[in-house]
Amino acid sequence: MSDHLPRKQRGNELGATGATVAANLKRIRTSAGITQAQLSERLSQMGHPIKTASIGKIESADRRVEVDDLMALALALDTSPLALLLPVGDFDEHVDVTGARGSTALLWAWATGEHALTDANERAYQARSLPAWLHVQSDIEARRDYVLSFGVAPADVTDHIAVQVIGRG
Repeated sequence: MSDHLPRKQRGNELGATGATVAANLKRIRTSAGITQAQLSERLSQMGHPIKTASIGKIESADRRVEVDDLMALALALDTSPLALLLPVGDFDEHVDVTGARGSTALLWAWATGEHALTDANERAYQARSLPAWLHVQSDIEARRDYVLSFGVAPADVTDHIAVQVIGRG
């Protein structure tokens, strides 16, 4: 295919996140000292085969990564799916993801469910973004830290949480 013709892919053009996944896959794979063939073999052993040539096409942004591929690649590389999805950069460097632009730190906080990218209610955003057990656990930890810091419990601390704090010594 000549250089002046657009790449042929189904659906939308490859966006900022697709390009980031391509670059991050190559960076993480090479820094781990894993060849494309070795990664392909790992994926096959996991039951999610991706041919060596296809890994090369992903890394050169000539092939899209589907959601199942992303999860399998993260597992095979012993990394987080977010490490493949999100741009790397300095804390306050502005980077692009598909549909948004922001500092690296803000985008990571958004992706991990800590902060909304918009002016949305943070608690509502977290409730939608985090599993209920993690959201409840963070509330328990925040209340425990409050008790440990100030020696008094806020009015809504349950007996269960107070027992956890007292039992900590």
